[in-house]
Amino acid sequence: MFIPSKIIARVRDKIWWQNDDTVIHRIVSGNVSNSMLYFDVGPITPDDYAGFEFNQIGQFQYLCSIHPWMKGSLSVMPPEGLFSYQFYSFEVF
Repeated sequence: MFIPSKIIARVRDKIWWQNDDTVIHRIVSGNVSNSMLYFDVGPITPDDYAGFEFNQIGQFQYLCSIHPWMKGSLSVMPPEGLFSYQFYSFEVF
C-alpha cells in the first residue's frame, strides 16, 4: 500500500519513496511486460529510500513490480517556483 496513493507534483520535483516495510519493493510506471517504462525508481530495500525527478507533465499510474497489487497515481503539473521535495512511505498489508 502506498501512502498517500495519489501524489501531485510539479515538473522538476523530486519525489522520494521510503520503504517502511520488511521486504524489497521496486516502483515502476509503464508497461512492465515489455520494459516500456515511464520511470523506474529501482529496488528499495527495507528502511531505505529512493527518488525520481519528474521532467514531464502528465498523469502516471505506478506500481511495485514485485508486488503488483500495490498501486498509486502521480499527477505532474507545470513547474512553479523553486524545486520541492516530498517523501512518501509504503508497506504491504
